[in-house]
Amino acid sequence: MKTTFNLRLPGELCGKIEKEAQKNSLSINQYILYTLTKTIAYNEALEILNVKLENVSDMAVEEILSKIPKRKPLKGDEI
Repeated sequence: MKTTFNLRLPGELCGKIEKEAQKNSLSINQYILYTLTKTIAYNEALEILNVKLENVSDMAVEEILSKIPKRKPLKGDEI
């Protein structure tokens, strides 16, 4: 089911969204849908992970994390 949703955005944000959509060869609508879907999926996965980690000891978490290969963060993910 598709729903129409009117959203008022600040001009500066709208310009940034348009620029990002163009960079990714997407329409503004496609870009917004992609970004929202990605964010929601990330948040859902994080919730599931947090529930699972509640039942794991700190020592087991450290052991699991120590096995993950060290990699540089992706562009934009730096701290």
